[in-house]
Amino acid sequence: MSSTAISRRHSTPMIPGHEIVGRIDTIGPHVEGLHLGDRVGIPWLGHTCGRCSYCQHGAENFCSQPIFTGYTSDAGFATAVVAHANQALADLRAGRFQGAAVLVP
Repeated sequence: MSSTAISRRHSTPMIPGHEIVGRIDTIGPHVEGLHLGDRVGIPWLGHTCGRCSYCQHGAENFCSQPIFTGYTSDAGFATAVVAHANQALADLRAGRFQGAAVLVP
């Protein structure tokens, strides 16, 4: 984690719950590959900037402007969550995405 991310403070009150699974009920106009009703997983690293040197070199986990699910954004215990499409783990139907096993109850 970058020093920027470590020092970042979340706002309060905050709704916790990281590494969450849910269904898409609203979708942005420029989102591709995801559809209403899809079951998706949202990881702890909920968003990266895509512009810093870490992101540019494939080390998004060190992003200088991250958003952390359940720490800097409301998360899994909320009735609804805003998620960034580029971090959504899609196609969580049974047997279709083994990598999401830690996310799916």
